[in-house]
This record gives sequence, C-alpha cells and structure tokens, in this order.
Amino acid sequence: MKTLRKLKMRYAGKELLLGILGIWIMFFLIYFGLLSEHTLLIAAGMGFIGILMAYVVLVQ
Repeated sequence: MKTLRKLKMRYAGKELLLGILGIWIMFFLIYFGLLSEHTLLIAAGMGFIGILMAYVVLVQ
C-alpha cells in the first residue's frame, strides 16, 4: 500500500510538472510577444490537462 502511494505521488508530480511547464511556456510566449491563438491554446491546454491529471491521480 505504501509503495502504491509513493508511485502515485511520483506520477502526480510528473503530471503537475507538465501543467506548470505548460503555464510557464504560455507566460514565456506572452512576454516575448510570440503568441498566436494557436500556441496559446496548446500551452493552456497542456497546463490544464497536466494539473487535472495530477488532481485525479492524487484523489483516487
């Protein structure tokens, strides 16, 4: 049971990292003015999905 929790935390950490990375990329693109609607959608989607997956993994 302990190993399962540890595995979950590691997996959730990766998903959360993906989410934070997506948000960071979005801010980076905004800062340098390299933003088109398409790239914004990709970065925001990546961030949202990553955080959502981390939440689902932690709650289960």
